Amino acid sequence: MRQLIDFLIPHFCAGCGTPGAALCTLCAEQFHAYRRVHRSALRGLPTVSALAEYSDPVRRVLLQFKEYGRRDLRGHLAEALADGFRRLNAPPGSVLVPVPSHPAAVRMRGGAHMSALVSGMKRVLGAAVRTAEPLRLSWAAADSVGLTAAQRSANLEGRLFVRARRLPSGPVVLVDDLVTTGATAAACCRALVAAGVEVVAVLTIAEVGKGLR
Repeated sequence: MRQLIDFLIPHFCAGCGTPGAALCTLCAEQFHAYRRVHRSALRGLPTVSALAEYSDPVRRVLLQFKEYGRRDLRGHLAEALADGFRRLNAPPGSVLVPVPSHPAAVRMRGGAHMSALVSGMKRVLGAAVRTAEPLRLSWAAADSVGLTAAQRSANLEGRLFVRARRLPSGPVVLVDDLVTTGATAAACCRALVAAGVEVVAVLTIAEVGKGLR
């Protein structure tokens, strides 16, 4: 049984490979370099706040979590996001809304990774926040990897939906794992605003160095 547990739950740092915890102290510190990223010119995108820049070991950790099923990282990432949320000084009653994943990615990964992280943030923050999942991405949307900002925006046109029954009452903080060009986050913000929701901030784990500049 112990061998099975060791196989299912890796005992090495996802960032650097050091034996021991899922995330060593040095790699964990990389997720607390909180900063506000310069606002892009994309329509509808509020100021983006990132926990880190998308470079190693942050990149490796996110890939291990998203693509390789390292669920033991969820608590670490949720706590880092919760810390980032506290620094936002968001309005009371703010609602955490995850950026939706493509249905194919959800099926392949066995769940929506951002939904899991937002739920983890709620457990850390408690009554200070609420959560909602009003956004849905259709199967018709293509994989956005490698697309420019304009291509990402076009890819989401008519493929990003707001579920009216799940719309939150209160200011929204949109939560994502990675902001590259900002086009996806901007499209999500525009969709929510068009539905009558106020989006006060975007919080992401990482951002690509020159993506929003």
